[in-house]
Amino acid sequence: MARSKSQLLSGIDGVPFRLPAGEQVPNLKQTDVRQPVEVWDAHVKVFYLNSREDLKDYTTVVDQIAKGTCLLSAEDRQWDDSKKTFVIFLRWLSRYLEMPNGRTTENGQSTSFR
Repeated sequence: MARSKSQLLSGIDGVPFRLPAGEQVPNLKQTDVRQPVEVWDAHVKVFYLNSREDLKDYTTVVDQIAKGTCLLSAEDRQWDDSKKTFVIFLRWLSRYLEMPNGRTTENGQSTSFR
């Protein structure tokens, strides 16, 4: 899975809080005008379960889905008889909290609408 160029911090109600790399953690109070917003990142991957790395990544995603920090969008399982393994197409969404304006995706690209 892709390495993030963001900082992931423990969040609110089990939802991770994401900040751009190097940015200071905001000191927020409930009365502050700027509050974290919920954002979703889409992911698509084909997993070959005979690969240790793919099996580990697949298990991680399924675990996150079970814990509610990710949402399953689509899954298709096929048996590949030539490789004697299951091939799984998976599309999922990862949920984060971020501060509005200045949001970034996993690869560091801005998603702001300033």
